[in-house]
Amino acid sequence: MLHKLELVESKPSILKISEVEAALLSEIGRELASTQPWWGDRQPPETRSVVDVRRAMDDRYEVTFREVIGVVQIGQRQIHVRPKIPWEHFIFIASRSEFAPRLSIETASLEPGFEFLEILCRWYLDATERLLSLGLRCDYLEVFEECGEVRGQLIPLLTAIEVMKGRPIASCRFDDLSIDTPFNRIIRATCERVARLDKVSAEVAKRSRRLVYRMDGVGALRQADRRLKPDRLLKTYIRPLGLARLILDGCGVSLSDGHTQGTSFLIRTPEIIEDGLRTIIAEGMPSISVEKRRQLLGDSGISINPDIVFGDRIAIADVKYKLFGPDWNRNDFNQIVAFATAFDCERCALLGFISESGFPRPSVVNVGRVEATRIGWPIGPGAQPGRVAEAVISGLNNWLSAVDSVS
Repeated sequence: MLHKLELVESKPSILKISEVEAALLSEIGRELASTQPWWGDRQPPETRSVVDVRRAMDDRYEVTFREVIGVVQIGQRQIHVRPKIPWEHFIFIASRSEFAPRLSIETASLEPGFEFLEILCRWYLDATERLLSLGLRCDYLEVFEECGEVRGQLIPLLTAIEVMKGRPIASCRFDDLSIDTPFNRIIRATCERVARLDKVSAEVAKRSRRLVYRMDGVGALRQADRRLKPDRLLKTYIRPLGLARLILDGCGVSLSDGHTQGTSFLIRTPEIIEDGLRTIIAEGMPSISVEKRRQLLGDSGISINPDIVFGDRIAIADVKYKLFGPDWNRNDFNQIVAFATAFDCERCALLGFISESGFPRPSVVNVGRVEATRIGWPIGPGAQPGRVAEAVISGLNNWLSAVDSVS
């Protein structure tokens, strides 16, 4: 009988599990943390694990899933890891990230009962179906083939051998237009993976199999395929490829000790929230550029990477996927002031979450000529994501207006 447990990301929980199950959980965390594609372009954290497992007492363990959500199955135990913020706020922000197709607010909010894996797969299938309706991009690939007449470049030795065998054919090498390209192989491989998942609905599995049949001319995924990135000519691929990589990376760990099987689907949340909030702000403030930038500090090899730079360095902001307490976090404060100093900005802001239902007065701290402001996204009872987003954008507009008047 399958026992379902529900945990919250980054929150320690006491679980009654066996030593073998604890070891498998810990190993899954280490495997995910040591896999570079899981962490994207960033370096893995020093802990090198996304699942912290510590013995608490006898057969009880303290388990913490660090900045990940998803499902882990260890033997007959299925652990569901929920976001640290309410589901409706998480899905509202995540649906605005580059990984998700553009959904209406109503569509996102109608699906709170689905696991995030189910919603992620639905997003992926929507994006892939849209891609197929526009048509898969073909490319020229080198082909070796035996032809009845010379085509492209003749391979003399192989042709001579076949002729001596009594086979009047020409061995040729030529370029042929094909849909069997690296990006198409990633798309098909992800559809195949989704169709095999036992944690998704029958409808999602059926849609995935149907898409696989429509990509009959696309071959199996190769190891080098995932290293490539789409260029500007492949804009229609950006969204499905982003989702495909999330699914392939999240489903990447399956372990066993010979008796107990452990499988997982875990997705890092900070990057999704950061990108979603940046998109919400950019769409709400079309008159000013809102983008992520990188600043190198001379030839030191050190770079400064704030999540948001407004306009031509008018101000900067950094997104923290955490609940703000009554006091500033010293590390967060030092980081945002360093970002402002590097970009020669006099004002900077931290964006995070607060447990209240309304908007308290922003917390402001001055250090030298830099003014740091902390802006919270309310997630308390009754806080509606759409209205909160509008209020946050209005507050940022007022904040930037004050910056302009000072400058």
